[in-house]
Amino acid sequence: METGTVKKTTVKKAAAKKTAAKKTTTTKRARRATPAKKRSPQPEMSGEARFRTIELEAFLLAEKDGFKQDAKSYWLQAEKNVG
Repeated sequence: METGTVKKTTVKKAAAKKTAAKKTTTTKRARRATPAKKRSPQPEMSGEARFRTIELEAFLLAEKDGFKQDAKSYWLQAEKNVG
């Protein structure tokens, strides 16, 4: 019996090519100067709606303050807040 020697050959695999990530450059675009939007005036409240709004605001102010002041001071502050 003959003992043969088997020669192992190794095959080198080609290294995977690494591709560099493409750099994306962003350029800032100049914004056009646009005129400021004009706010449309708020529709006027009816007299009763304004009264009820001030009344509620005055109550909430008084409640928050613990009813320490007189009602008139809360009412005047509420009128300033409502506008």
